[in-house]
Amino acid sequence: MAIMNPVMLTLSIQPEQGVDLSTGNANVTGRLNGGASWGVNITSVQNFAGTIAFDITGVPAGCTYSFNPPTVAVDPNVAQGTILIVTIPGNAALLGVHTITVTPREVEPE
Repeated sequence: MAIMNPVMLTLSIQPEQGVDLSTGNANVTGRLNGGASWGVNITSVQNFAGTIAFDITGVPAGCTYSFNPPTVAVDPNVAQGTILIVTIPGNAALLGVHTITVTPREVEPE
């Protein structure tokens, strides 16, 4: 069954010292009045331990996004992750292909 009103979203992950991010499927098809989501795997590099948050660019105008959880305490011995959710409004101008870029950054623990 074809998705009506497709909005193609590609997730691009930027490297950052100490942390490696990956996702199983960078290309996701969302739809107007719907959304898209990605599971993002977080791996410590060179025994990095610290808390990271995520910077994001390229989210289409009018869309909203969230990370769950919004910050992650990275432990070199534990597999971790976050979920990125993008909510897409019913604006036909959003039809097409968009690239969203996520970059991790170290933050002070909450």
